[in-house]
Amino acid sequence: MSLLKLNTAFGETRVLSHPIIGLDFVAGIHVDLGRFSILRNQTILELTATATSSGQSKPIQKVAIELVEFIDGFREAPVRVLLTSSFSHASPMKGWLIGRHLNLLELSVNDEVRLIPIQSIAELQVISNS
Repeated sequence: MSLLKLNTAFGETRVLSHPIIGLDFVAGIHVDLGRFSILRNQTILELTATATSSGQSKPIQKVAIELVEFIDGFREAPVRVLLTSSFSHASPMKGWLIGRHLNLLELSVNDEVRLIPIQSIAELQVISNS
């Protein structure tokens, strides 16, 4: 299995299994949390690819799409997400990803719909789909 180690601009390290590299994002399963995680390229300082010795190594999946298109894949059913903003003063936000309008992410937080500019997202973690 291929793993990607990411050093982030917010001083944390992420290790992702089943990695996907897009035009402006990196995604995969956060090894420590077991959550699907998407990080924008602007938040990544360095990537290191490794392969584990267990089983056959799958190559890193590369997709020629941007984050806005990738997010559209989650639109079939609402999913609960944890959104971290690229602005250091903003607290992470939990809500339901319910759609996208152009470059705005539509998030339901405490029965209130919020539109978040996709460019302001540092990381998006899928918590659950139920």
